[in-house]
Amino acid sequence: MRRPTRRSSRDAGAVSVELVIATPLLMTMLLLVVQYALWAHASHIAATAARRGADAARAYGAPPTAGPDSAQITLDQLGDRVLTGTHIQLDAHPDTVTLTITGSAISLLPGFSLPVTGHATGAVERLTP
Repeated sequence: MRRPTRRSSRDAGAVSVELVIATPLLMTMLLLVVQYALWAHASHIAATAARRGADAARAYGAPPTAGPDSAQITLDQLGDRVLTGTHIQLDAHPDTVTLTITGSAISLLPGFSLPVTGHATGAVERLTP
């Protein structure tokens, strides 16, 4: 039968020190993963709103406000909390329409802002006999 060995006094409290160092690192890594997921979600919302706005703007006979209005409706439905400070810009040319949405992803850290941009370009629909 083995006798239980006593730990040396040098090891006393080593686990507590490891826990104090490892816990904040793990929490920071988890926070960064969640922040990245929020940024990716906001990017997808911006791209979707830009695509829907560009589709509305390039439709045959669409009024000039159709693209930005459609994009704003999409932003209101999908990302009013995740994507903030949005700006919609429509560049209409005779053959193409480009809609750009810029904003910021919601941040879990105060003072930390991640920019988000969504672009969509499409050909203007025309009636050709």
